[in-house]
Amino acid sequence: MPVRRIVSSLVSRSVEPRVREWIRDANQQADVRADGLVERCAALEDKVAKLEKKLSMAMGAMQAASAQIQALQQGVDQGQNLAKQAMQKATAAQSTAEAATEGVTALEAAATAPSTARKKKG
Repeated sequence: MPVRRIVSSLVSRSVEPRVREWIRDANQQADVRADGLVERCAALEDKVAKLEKKLSMAMGAMQAASAQIQALQQGVDQGQNLAKQAMQKATAAQSTAEAATEGVTALEAAATAPSTARKKKG
């Protein structure tokens, strides 16, 4: 039995400190890794917050642009309606002008025809 105690004592004295040192080193490395992970998480949270803010601003800009596009579309539609009305009025005016030209031509023809006939008789 004393041999067992001696061997056990030697093993305990030589192995136990090494095991305790390994455990302490492993814990320190785990703490360092945990600190690094906490820092990375905080940095990622900041980045996410900034990206959410940018997304919100971009969405606001898109909504404003959409409203402007709708207003422009309404203006274009109104312009098209005015252009159609102007074309209709221009077509009516052209028809009236052509009819007036034909009337004037007819009157001129009628006015010159009797005078030409009188000159031939005379």
